[in-house]
Amino acid sequence: REALERLAEGGYSLLVTDIRMPGIDGLELIRRVREASGIPILVMSGFDEFDYVKSCLNYGIKDYLLKPVAEEDLDRLLKDVREELNRVRKLNRQLYHGMKAMRDQALRQWTSGAMRPQDAAERLRLAELPLDPERHAACCLLAEMDFMDEIDVCQTDETIQVLRFAVRNIMEEIVGAGGCVFELSEQRFGVLLYGEKDRLSMEDALAAANAMQDDVARYAKVSVTIGVGKLV
Repeated sequence: REALERLAEGGYSLLVTDIRMPGIDGLELIRRVREASGIPILVMSGFDEFDYVKSCLNYGIKDYLLKPVAEEDLDRLLKDVREELNRVRKLNRQLYHGMKAMRDQALRQWTSGAMRPQDAAERLRLAELPLDPERHAACCLLAEMDFMDEIDVCQTDETIQVLRFAVRNIMEEIVGAGGCVFELSEQRFGVLLYGEKDRLSMEDALAAANAMQDDVARYAKVSVTIGVGKLV
């Protein structure tokens, strides 16, 4: 029961469990974990019974180890789990950056008028943007990073990218579910705010711009200049 409570809090990469335990046995634990998570599972048991092994394998466990467990066997399995997790993380990063690039491109084209109106809804849907051009009002902001004009030649590209990443993250945090941040150039980000036509106002756009300027200055220690377009 404690394992289920802790797993619900998140932050775990591997579950190692016995089979026969008081309260909730290992099979029940595995079944309930599998209902919510694909976390790798190792089973350690003193029972070499086919029914146990078969039940565990049906839930997609990583391996079934008989006690006493040899250190080299556990070491090998942990290395396999680590490599598998690294592969998944790498794939997720690739998918994330691929989708982010697709979203940025769609938003650049739509906000600049380079996308045909009849194509807009489908392109934005494919980019997984919760924006309906027919139903939403929108306001586009342009955020220019002032520090790019003042960069010390001693700063590395990595330092600059970290600053750009921080600025984007802060702005995304502020606009939340009511907007999108997208890259326009090395020095500029576009910010699209959207909402129901009777609920988005210029006051909202100005408040978001002020909040972005304040938080970027507070947390990233750099300044940005933000221009606010028309509400359309």
